[in-house]
Amino acid sequence: VAPMNLSLRADEEHFVCGLNEMCRSFALTLGSGDLGAKVTAGIAVRTDTGSAEDRAEGEKGFQKVCRFSPAGDRVCAGGADGVVSVWRYPQLEKAVAFKGHAGEINDACFNRAADLVASASADGHVMVWSSASAKLEHTIEPRAAWGKGPGKYKAAACRFGEMAAGAASGGGAGAGGGGGREVLYTAHSASRRPSHVVRWDPTTWTAERDSAAVATPVTCMELNRSGSLLAVGTAEGGVVVFGAHSLRPLRAVNELHGLFVTGLAFLPDDGTLLSVSGDRLCLATRVPRPSSSYSSAASALLTLVVLLAVAAAVLSFVLSPADRDLVLASLRNLGVPV
Repeated sequence: VAPMNLSLRADEEHFVCGLNEMCRSFALTLGSGDLGAKVTAGIAVRTDTGSAEDRAEGEKGFQKVCRFSPAGDRVCAGGADGVVSVWRYPQLEKAVAFKGHAGEINDACFNRAADLVASASADGHVMVWSSASAKLEHTIEPRAAWGKGPGKYKAAACRFGEMAAGAASGGGAGAGGGGGREVLYTAHSASRRPSHVVRWDPTTWTAERDSAAVATPVTCMELNRSGSLLAVGTAEGGVVVFGAHSLRPLRAVNELHGLFVTGLAFLPDDGTLLSVSGDRLCLATRVPRPSSSYSSAASALLTLVVLLAVAAAVLSFVLSPADRDLVLASLRNLGVPV
């Protein structure tokens, strides 16, 4: 039995874990036991029956994703059979099951109110549906702008997040406290083609940003708690961290792992990204701060360049020709346009 995926509840006292085709609940008590934490196993339910090929070969299937709702009272789970189900927690009783996908489930998540679930599938679609009735609300397909190429795009990951008021016109990402505008991030991958990370407006289902900055297939995605950073892991063991508003890469580390990245998590300080991989390693990567610190530094640098250029112009009138040429040559070496 192999642990396939895990989700920690917001109170950090419970987690659920995918064990082959099963989902099992666990209670977590920190500060006790030989390792500083005590884990108590709870209820286990079967959440996946396997694909048609798996069943034909006698395989039981496997769960690929499980995730708590923001309030921690429900869990969504999906896997090889293409079905996404919602379970009441802690009793793990099935509430609804969504059967709209034609391929295995790569990712799933609740929105802020937990009335919607987004699910990403190998069939290429991200589907958004009601967590109460399993009614399909919207389907996201690979965009026509990506063109035709050698590989078909698959939906690799999805995450609901928040943007601060005014972010669309240049503000930053919002904190996850419920006061921001809700958005949906999706990742789409194909062999021998760039991956696309897209931010959608769920009120109109228009694409606000579309980044093709990742050259290899995306395997997983995660937001930090404040919603300002978005990270993806790749099939070649790399990680890329984006500013969530701009979807511009802030840091990329290629081949950080020896195998594909299977999971990501930001530490509470938002300055460290943890990544786990099929190479059996858990690695920590420092990530830069987005937006304000960078814009302030750029503004300060621009101001310094302008002041130096002005100073050079003034000094050209008071220095001797030889001294003036020496000063101008030094400023040019620093990149000042004089």
